[in-house]
Amino acid sequence: MASYLQIENISKSYGPKVLFEHIGFNINEGDKIALIAPNGTGKTSLMRILAGKDKSDSGGKIMFLKDIRIAFLEQEYEHDPQKSIMQQIMEHSTGFTKNLDQEHYWEYERRVKKLLTNFRLPDPEQKLAELSGGELKRVAITEMLASEADFFIMDEPTNHLDIDAIEFLENYLSRSRCTLLMVTHDRYFLDHVCNTIMEMDHGAIYTYKGNYENYLEKRDERIANHNAETDKVRNILRRELEWMRSTPQARTGKAKYRINAFYDLKDRASQTYTRKQISLAEVQGASRLGTKIINCKDVSFYYGDKCYLDRFTYNFQRYEKVGIVGRNGAGKSTFINLLTGDFTPEMVCTDPVEYREMTPE
Repeated sequence: MASYLQIENISKSYGPKVLFEHIGFNINEGDKIALIAPNGTGKTSLMRILAGKDKSDSGGKIMFLKDIRIAFLEQEYEHDPQKSIMQQIMEHSTGFTKNLDQEHYWEYERRVKKLLTNFRLPDPEQKLAELSGGELKRVAITEMLASEADFFIMDEPTNHLDIDAIEFLENYLSRSRCTLLMVTHDRYFLDHVCNTIMEMDHGAIYTYKGNYENYLEKRDERIANHNAETDKVRNILRRELEWMRSTPQARTGKAKYRINAFYDLKDRASQTYTRKQISLAEVQGASRLGTKIINCKDVSFYYGDKCYLDRFTYNFQRYEKVGIVGRNGAGKSTFINLLTGDFTPEMVCTDPVEYREMTPE
């Protein structure tokens, strides 16, 4: 298998916080790798370095196989809201399409339109300003997949996607012969697409072949081995500590390297392994008085003549956990903005009779 990507000696810090230090790994043709780690540990920073949007603090090397086609999917899709979907994709793909002859250019257009249809975006002339966050994400993924690149690098591809879009992307990638490196917190998606898991932990990289269940098992073994080695070091340290505490005369003539080794042991023995939980989201709670958090009564919301919410009534209770589901563009983000007060019906509501009553307690 050809090596598509080789990374050597890559580091990144922000102020005193070290995200990763002197890491290196290799990705071969056909690898489908999920990069996982708790939030804030440097996954996106690593992706930005690979995309050329950021630099390693320690120099290092990033070597892609010559002449392979690479497509990046970043979390934020750079776009012009005044352009149509098709304009945005074709103009954003200039680096890929400029070398195509007319026949292959038309074939690329056909691929784009077919993918847009599969992602339930049937009107390629629709303005980007009219799209929801999930629909914009589907445009970005369409652009990436249509390139039929050899190597896809994707940062949280399923964020903002509804179930239908996730299933289509999952099936596409699992059938594709592409090489893939992606950041994801979606375990189901990971298990159906990837054959390797790469974990970023305490500034280092660990690679595991197989699915998520196998990763958990092997990770526990690695942590157990680490802790067992630390226990051995601590036992040795106790003996060396007695020697270090002996009188200076008793240490006369002793090898200097033994003293240096003691401090190395002390540093190694002080390392405490703290296991960080990797989850879909990290939510910080707030203390509130009362049992009712938000009361909604006959809440309606229109954008032009499109109804997103029609006379919604519900009392949200303290400690209640409510999930909001729906297709992209159905109004999930709009509903959240209504609850937080960022949107009010008066902004765009066409019927003055409809009203909003939401009273935080």
